[in-house]
Amino acid sequence: MVKTTEDKKKEEQGLNKADGKKGTPKVEEPPELSPEDQALKDNIELMAERIKDPDAGVQKAAVQSIITEIRSATATMTSVPKPLKFLSPHVDGLKARYEQLPKGSESKLLLADILSVLCTTIAVREGARDALTFRLQGSKGAIDVWGHEYMRHLAGEIGDEYRIRKEAEADTQDLMELVQQIVPFNMTHNAEPDAVDLLLEVERLDLLPAQLNRKELVDSTFVACKDMLERKQLCYLLAKHGYRLDLEEGITAEPDEEKREALREVVSNSKLTEHFLALARDLDVMEAKVPEDVYKTHLAEGRQPTGAAVDSARQNLASSFVNGFINAGFGHDKLVTAPTEGQGDQMHWVFRNKEHGKTSATASLGLVTLWDVEGGLPQIDKYLYSSDNYVVAGALLAIGIVNCGVQNENDPAFALIYDYVSHGDQNVRIGAILGLGLAYAGSHREEIAELLTPLVSDTDVSMEVSAFAALALGLVFTSSCKEDIVMAVLQALMCRAELELTTPYAKLMCLGLGLMFLGKQDQAEATLEFTKTLNERISRFAQLSVESCAYAGTGNVLKVQELLATCGEHIEGEGESDAWKVGVAGV
Repeated sequence: MVKTTEDKKKEEQGLNKADGKKGTPKVEEPPELSPEDQALKDNIELMAERIKDPDAGVQKAAVQSIITEIRSATATMTSVPKPLKFLSPHVDGLKARYEQLPKGSESKLLLADILSVLCTTIAVREGARDALTFRLQGSKGAIDVWGHEYMRHLAGEIGDEYRIRKEAEADTQDLMELVQQIVPFNMTHNAEPDAVDLLLEVERLDLLPAQLNRKELVDSTFVACKDMLERKQLCYLLAKHGYRLDLEEGITAEPDEEKREALREVVSNSKLTEHFLALARDLDVMEAKVPEDVYKTHLAEGRQPTGAAVDSARQNLASSFVNGFINAGFGHDKLVTAPTEGQGDQMHWVFRNKEHGKTSATASLGLVTLWDVEGGLPQIDKYLYSSDNYVVAGALLAIGIVNCGVQNENDPAFALIYDYVSHGDQNVRIGAILGLGLAYAGSHREEIAELLTPLVSDTDVSMEVSAFAALALGLVFTSSCKEDIVMAVLQALMCRAELELTTPYAKLMCLGLGLMFLGKQDQAEATLEFTKTLNERISRFAQLSVESCAYAGTGNVLKVQELLATCGEHIEGEGESDAWKVGVAGV
């Protein structure tokens, strides 16, 4: 019989090279252990046997010996600690012995701890949560001593168990006790996302000890830190979140002038543009990009357009936005900062747009020079003297954008924009108002309130200007719950004509009101009740705007369910058809 290739392969696979005999399967010998590992293996096996000893003292000593070996062991991210590896073959025997030990005995509790950890390293039946089961039956000591991987595995089983118990309407208190140990561990071991995931699983995001937005806690934490390097690091964190730290007065004042200047330089973000550009140079991404790098229309060459051609005005407007975003912070681009020598101003990109397109194109200059106050303002300043009010409005917006998040000791934004708030042209006024809102977002600066609040409540001011003033105040005083501004916005919504409440500007006013309560939850209840008394054309929209902002980022399940219910409603009331859109955004 002629042997096929397949037959030959099977024959070769059955050949044992050690003795040359056919049909003998290859047996892989276990890797030889080092003397230290062999001694550890022998000790683990001995202790596993001694746990079965009828003497309680011997049992306890054996269990404690195993615990000591496990806690002192080291492992890589891809390997199991050796004590657990050597203990794995004995897991069934240890489980049987656990059932035999007297209830409540110290040996039984400690053995449950061992089994809980051991169950995280072995294959278990699908749906089993043995690690959690033994953890709940074990000692009540700290669980962080078993390491990060154990805590991560336990958190996963807690999430599964919580869902099952909630469906059965069973008690979850014992699970929450474990959660309250795991979350602080994660927060102090650079595992904040794991902590958030677990709290979302058990519907208790309110336990998260971060982002409390309480000034007194921030200030006291900063004062408690005495190390200068750590203080600088705290300043970087505060600057990232736009927190205004007062180094001149109050408990956070720094008496040493040299240290105060060093901290102010960090917390004011005055060096942010330098750091950004240094990183860009290191990454070799300094070369300016053009909108075509995003559009990639060359890939569509030869294809016939299926719709109407985009008119040049809209195409230029789109290019202004795209160009601003792809070159944001780099300080130069090939459209708005490109030189136009010999071509005249009319050939400049800004003037190749129409009306509001000029505003957007000029404002994009602030985006290109983002954070660079000293380098950006001289480039923007010349547009303030343009005879075209659309260009002036864009320049005011650009000033606000370039100063956004940066605290400059000379405070140029307020000085440059202030006079334009009362300008005769509406577009210029709006540009100035939004410029202030962006430049001082989150600063709670009182001068802004004094300047803009009267514009909100004055019914002689156009609805458009009044609405943008409310929005700017919402940006500047976000999360402040500032009573006089809240009342001014509510009064405006009450006193405006019904026709004005149907415009998009009324909705901007509602957004400004909502920003005042961003993340403040229950503190918005009184205002929510007041919004129910507003004109039916805007009442529901205002309620949902305030509620969505107040509970933003909280993970509040009840609020999410309420908003989802709103999204599913068939709203027929005149002026209320946009309410479901706020519900979607709120979720």
